[in-house]
Amino acid sequence: MMLSSSSTLKIILKAFPGISEEEALNIMRQGRVRTYPPNTPLCVEGATDKVFYIILEGAVVVTKRVGEGENLFLKQLGSGDFFGEMALVLDGPRTATVVTQQPTTVLEIAKESFHEVFLDAPDISLVVMREMGRRIRENDEMDIEDLRLQSSEMAVAFQQLTQQDIFRRKRLTEIVEKLRNPVIAIAKKFSSDEMIEKDVEQVISLINDVLFLNGLTIIRFEPATVNISIVLTSAVELVKRKFDEKRLHVRVNPSPALPVINCDVYGIRRTFTALLNWAMRSSPEDGVVDIYAEPLEDDLVLISIADHGLGISREGLPYIFDWHPQEGGYGEGGLQALRWELSLARHIVEAHHGRIEVESVPGEGTTFFVYLPTGWKMRGQNVVQVKKD
Repeated sequence: MMLSSSSTLKIILKAFPGISEEEALNIMRQGRVRTYPPNTPLCVEGATDKVFYIILEGAVVVTKRVGEGENLFLKQLGSGDFFGEMALVLDGPRTATVVTQQPTTVLEIAKESFHEVFLDAPDISLVVMREMGRRIRENDEMDIEDLRLQSSEMAVAFQQLTQQDIFRRKRLTEIVEKLRNPVIAIAKKFSSDEMIEKDVEQVISLINDVLFLNGLTIIRFEPATVNISIVLTSAVELVKRKFDEKRLHVRVNPSPALPVINCDVYGIRRTFTALLNWAMRSSPEDGVVDIYAEPLEDDLVLISIADHGLGISREGLPYIFDWHPQEGGYGEGGLQALRWELSLARHIVEAHHGRIEVESVPGEGTTFFVYLPTGWKMRGQNVVQVKKD
């Protein structure tokens, strides 16, 4: 049965949260609806077709080649999910194979129309770029794991990993270059809109993420005097939707005696957001996350963020802020993917001449402690280049 226009509209609004109905209608106008039988390849790894897909009905399976002749199952996608964006943005081959699992209806958007939609709707570009960043990180982790499994000799594995690392650096640099133009276009077109300005800030954050994956993050510090409880509150607002989806309760308990501090508001808020994301991913549904902020001696402020979830094993705890993958120890639920956020958070706090610590009990929860000086001052330029460990 063919989907109605209203049903298609609802699915597109679900796929791209925050876009307007008119923007969703524009996506519908730019694409064409097609239905495929089961076991139909829509994307083939290595192919160079140029189509972006939004699933309206049905399901597909995503696989990737590992080793020789072996396909690794990555995930199943359903109504409201999309795929095919990486090949269009990077102008390269498909990075995975996507096959219909049942009769599946999709909205197909050609490359030229995709670029038009991408530049005209900032909310769409943000969703697509966030998903790209997540998939690139997953692909990178799989490449490293594939090398580890294929070779029993450390020397051979190291040589292959080095080659992969060179390829990854080149690939991520290409992404940054291709993201730059959409960011500039959005910034110029919507410079007077505060909401769009906030969205552009998030895109810049994504570009910094890609740079960090490439071995170097450029952090621009802008010192300001602020009450740290205000920064905490804004960080909680940024993750509120994700917390609401898991029915998590956040209890913020700032001391009334908190002094104002000097800090880079964006960097410190990003640090708190990384720790809250960890708490969210680690916590069970209907869980509680406790946040405390209090003054200490020696002109310090202590902020603690505690969850009551999976916890971290004793073996994994020493490596929790390290970028390089370690064996296990991070609990379940894909928490390994948050290592890069925690590593960046550590660099930001240390650049403020503070420190970040963690305590955890497996099965009981994790608490992060952030110590910040109240009188932080920039030394030299406000651009800090942070090398990967």
